[in-house]
Amino acid sequence: MKKSLRINSIFFGIVLLVAVFIYSCSDDTPVNNNTNTIDPNTISGKITFSGGTPITGGYYYIAAYSIWFPTGPPTAGDTLLPVLNGTSYEASYKLTGVADGQYVVTSAWIKLPYGPGSVYGNGIYGCAIPFTPACVNNPSKVTISSNAGVEHIDFNATLDTSATARAYHF
Repeated sequence: MKKSLRINSIFFGIVLLVAVFIYSCSDDTPVNNNTNTIDPNTISGKITFSGGTPITGGYYYIAAYSIWFPTGPPTAGDTLLPVLNGTSYEASYKLTGVADGQYVVTSAWIKLPYGPGSVYGNGIYGCAIPFTPACVNNPSKVTISSNAGVEHIDFNATLDTSATARAYHF
């Protein structure tokens, strides 16, 4: 019986040694689970809306312009979906494909059908509400350099499209 116990112990030891050897040969490269990486050539942030509830008959839009006041389409743009968060509406955004340069980031409500006078500017990065002509005419710019993305470009916007509340209208 002692011989059988010794053989079993040796067999178990060999199996354990092989298992440890196989495990030690596995890939120990750490996995990068860092969710805080910023995608290259992006501008992202959050817009907090005030002044009521989202209106219908159009859509909310976020855009980055390399020329201010715009003389053409934005460099990058996307639709926004304001969602109620507590007592205010918010929308997160990410603009992609933004090359190196300086950009004015602005939000607007676009009335449908689209045509002249359909764009109601309701927010500009760096401008407080109520909007002042000095800020609207010379707003803060977001800089993309070395293809690096920029995040936390957060600003306030208004849901009110009246002439006294909006930043611009075209």
